Amino acid sequence: MKFIDITRPVEMGMAAYSADEGFSARWQKRLPGDGYNLSRFSMGAHCGTHLDAPKHFLDGGQTVERAPLELLNGPALVLGVENGFRPESVPAGTERLLLKGAFSGLSREDAEALIARGVKLVGTSMLSIGRPESESESHVALLGGGAWILENLRLEGVDGGWYEMMCLPLPLVGLEASPARAVLMRGDP
Repeated sequence: MKFIDITRPVEMGMAAYSADEGFSARWQKRLPGDGYNLSRFSMGAHCGTHLDAPKHFLDGGQTVERAPLELLNGPALVLGVENGFRPESVPAGTERLLLKGAFSGLSREDAEALIARGVKLVGTSMLSIGRPESESESHVALLGGGAWILENLRLEGVDGGWYEMMCLPLPLVGLEASPARAVLMRGDP
C-alpha cells in the first residue's frame, strides 16, 4: 500500500488564515547543556491542516473531540476543481470529498447541493472552504447539514480519483477545530 501524506507541514512562517494565529515555537531546554531537548509551541486551532467541527459556526454545535472517526476514515474522492466546481460532478452517495486546486470556494448553493448528494466530509487544499465574500454561508450550510470540513490539505501532486483516507484530529475538548494528520492510501503493497 502506498501512503500519501496530505498534511501541510507545520512550521514558522507558514500561511495562515488572516484571523488565525500562525505557528511559533521556541526551545525551553537544549542539549547538551540541559541534558535533553524540550520545546514549546503555539498555534491557532485552524493553523495548517485542520478539521472544522460544527461548533465553528453553530452555537451549540458538536465540538471537535466528538468527531466521528468512522467518517474521517474510509473511501474518499479527490476531485480537481482548478477549472471551477460543479456539484453535479460528485457521484451521488459520495461521503468523503476532497477538492484539489485553487478555486473561488464553495457557495451556499454548492454546499447545499453536496449535502443533498450525501457528502458528510468536505476537504479542500485552500485555507478555507468558503468564498471570501460569503464564507460563513458555505460553512453554515455544510456544518448545519451534518458535514464536517477538512481545510488546508496538501493535495498538490495527488491524482484525482478514489483513495482510502485516514484522518485523525486531536480530541481538543470543547473546541471548534483541531489540527489533523491526514493520509491517503492507494494500491497494492
